[in-house]
Amino acid sequence: MYRKDYLQRQFESFGKVLAALMGLRKNKDIETHEKELFSAFITYTQFKPEQIEAWSQEEFVKNLNLESTLSSAQLRMLADLIYEKLQLYLETGEEKKAKNLGLKCSHLYSLIQEDLTQNEFNLEAHYRLSVLETLKNQL
Repeated sequence: MYRKDYLQRQFESFGKVLAALMGLRKNKDIETHEKELFSAFITYTQFKPEQIEAWSQEEFVKNLNLESTLSSAQLRMLADLIYEKLQLYLETGEEKKAKNLGLKCSHLYSLIQEDLTQNEFNLEAHYRLSVLETLKNQL
C-alpha cells in the first residue's frame, strides 16, 4: 500500500517535471532547461547526463546491467529524460550528440518493452522506438 502510494507520487512528480522541461524547450529557454534537466537526472535516476553521453554504447549497456538498483520505473524515467535531452539536441542542431543519445534511448525503450508481460503494452515506448528508428535512418 505505502509502496504504491510512493510510486504514484513519484510518477506524478516526474510528470510535472517532464511537462516543465517540455515547456522550457518550447519557449527556447535553453539555460533553464539544462539546469532543470540535470536536476531531474540526479533526482530520478542518480545518473548525470554528461556521464551518460560520455559512455560508448557498450559502456552504457554494461553500466546499466551493473546498476541493478534501477527499478523498471526508474528505467522509464531515464529513457524519458534521455529522450528529452535528445529532442533539445535536435532543436539546437547538434545531430551527432542526438544520434549518440538516440542509440542509448532505443536500448532503454527496448528493455522496457521486453519487461512487459504478454498482456501489457506501452504505447509511449512503442511510439518512441518508431520515432528513434526513423531518426537513426535520417542522421
